[in-house]
Amino acid sequence: GQLSHEDGAVRHGHAVTASLGHGGLGWAAKEYPLLAWLGRRKVEGDGRTPAGLFPLGPAFGRRAASTGLPFRRSKPGDTCVDDPSSEKYNLIVSAAPGKPRPKGEDMYGISAYELGVVVQQNPPPAIPNGGSCIFLHEWAALHAPTPGCVAMSSTALRRIVKWLNKERNPHILILPATAYLTVRDQFGLPRID
Repeated sequence: GQLSHEDGAVRHGHAVTASLGHGGLGWAAKEYPLLAWLGRRKVEGDGRTPAGLFPLGPAFGRRAASTGLPFRRSKPGDTCVDDPSSEKYNLIVSAAPGKPRPKGEDMYGISAYELGVVVQQNPPPAIPNGGSCIFLHEWAALHAPTPGCVAMSSTALRRIVKWLNKERNPHILILPATAYLTVRDQFGLPRID
């Protein structure tokens, strides 16, 4: 990504190093069905980060954070459901006290999820097996690949979370290099070396 500071905000121009899924990229089937059919498709558990343009938000975390996005405070029992057969697939839900947690990612207990932002890929009603629980979050280790999320340093993540504002309709563009180079000039995207 490209970000920089201007009057306390962040704007286009400052590079942020991030890690993607260990399986590379896969086209999001719900948002890009033709590309998913023609190329590598994002499916549940494939370790791929979804390729495409996706809305961002809400933000989430164990402690309140400065952000212009809606914020969900994580608590014990919060889970992002990754069971494709569940009616709650790709949603963050709270387990009722004394009830078992649904199958999914522990949104409170995973240290990389201390702060994060939901990448709205395969939103409700989600396509079963279309991929779930994709977030911007802190990397577990420097430059470590993810199971499909976009991970970065804590400093970069906090800067981005603070900069994001719901009123500006924030999105993230994730593209394979060949696709990026094809559309870069047409859409005035930055050159990335």
